[in-house]
Amino acid sequence: MSKASEAIFSRPFTPKTETVPTPEWGPEAPMVEIRELTSEQLERWEWRTARRRDSSKGRNVYFRASAIIEAAFLPGGEKLFIRKDLERLAKQGGAAIIRLYGAFRRVNGLDEEQPEQEEPETTPPPA
Repeated sequence: MSKASEAIFSRPFTPKTETVPTPEWGPEAPMVEIRELTSEQLERWEWRTARRRDSSKGRNVYFRASAIIEAAFLPGGEKLFIRKDLERLAKQGGAAIIRLYGAFRRVNGLDEEQPEQEEPETTPPPA
C-alpha cells in the first residue's frame, strides 16, 4: 500500500450532515439530520432503487423517499425510518420530501457541478 493510500484509509469516515426542518409534519416534528452515506451504502441504495425500477411492474419506486430512509436520523443519532416505512413515507406531503431529498443530494455530492468542457474553437476557413 502506498503512503498516500495509507493516509487516506487511516482516517475515519466522518459523514457530512445537514439538519432539515419538517414543519409540514406538525409542531412536534423533529429536526431531521440527513447524513452522507459511505460509497458502499450509496452503491447499495442505487442498486436497490434500480432493481425496484426494473421489477416494478406497476409498483411505485419512490426514489426520493427511499433515499431519505437511508440517510435520515434524529438529532441524537437514532435512525428515523426503516425500509418498511417506504410506502407510508411516500404518502407524506411533497414539500418536506423534496427538502430532505435536496439535503441528501447535497451531502452526498450529487449536486456538485461538473466542470464544463470548452468547445473547441472553430475558425472559418480563409475566404
